[in-house]
Amino acid sequence: MIKLEYEPSDAKEMEEIIKKKNADIEALRKQLKFPSIEDPYTKEIKESVQHKEDMLKLIIEKICK
Repeated sequence: MIKLEYEPSDAKEMEEIIKKKNADIEALRKQLKFPSIEDPYTKEIKESVQHKEDMLKLIIEKICK
């Protein structure tokens, strides 16, 4: 672990360190932006689950009447 102490005479050095750190962080953020990929089966699965829920609701309504 590196301990950085702030001294007024080192202000320019600290600014450079902060600029480099910010540049590194920005580069990492750009690398982490993945394109959104949607599985083609996702829509089918959602529709299937919704259909099952609708059928279950109908069955419950018929039983409770």
